[in-house]
Amino acid sequence: SSSGGTKEMSDAWDDLGTSEREAIGRHLVYRYGAEIRYLDDSIEKFFARLEKRGVFEDTLVVLWTDHGEQFWEHGNWGHGTSLHSGESRAIAAFLGPDIPQRAWKAPTTHTDIAPSILHALGIEIPETFSGEIAGTQDAHRPLFAATAPKNYPVNQSVTVDNQVLLYHWDGVKSLYDWSQDPFEVQDIYDAQDPSLQTLWALLTPKIEALQALLPEMDPPVDIGP
Repeated sequence: SSSGGTKEMSDAWDDLGTSEREAIGRHLVYRYGAEIRYLDDSIEKFFARLEKRGVFEDTLVVLWTDHGEQFWEHGNWGHGTSLHSGESRAIAAFLGPDIPQRAWKAPTTHTDIAPSILHALGIEIPETFSGEIAGTQDAHRPLFAATAPKNYPVNQSVTVDNQVLLYHWDGVKSLYDWSQDPFEVQDIYDAQDPSLQTLWALLTPKIEALQALLPEMDPPVDIGP
């Protein structure tokens, strides 16, 4: 939320000292956690009412989050400014009378939600859908993401087997290994790394395709290792 001075604290961040930043950072994390707890309690009460009415007997319930939140781990507060894991990771859950209890922990993407819903409802999935049914995806498939925030460069990424390549259209590049560094603390980008060739071969066509859709944005520079 931007109310109650939160935005003011964010705007003043660059002019604050270390101790002030630490205090404000803790305040925002606690506040964010309180919002999540409030939402969790509200959903619990809502579900209790639905269960009392017998709604779950023939209803598919889908919960998903659209994004996470960054608390200056990579230079910004909020979401939508980058594709770092703190902002881009989300969760989804399906609850229904004929859905077996299981978890799918391999990488997935929001485009999987629609085909998963149709599959759960027994509805044919259109061939034009690019997503996969939850739990059936190839764990090694490349996943792509993009964001075009106001006043920031366009960001794009590709993730394969826990290796995530992030590229800003202003030429900034980074590489992280989620298996060893889930919070993306250590940038291991090395232009001489042979694995980068594969990642760039996957990402470059996506960059070119997005550029055609965003002619008003500053064009991408220095594409490639």
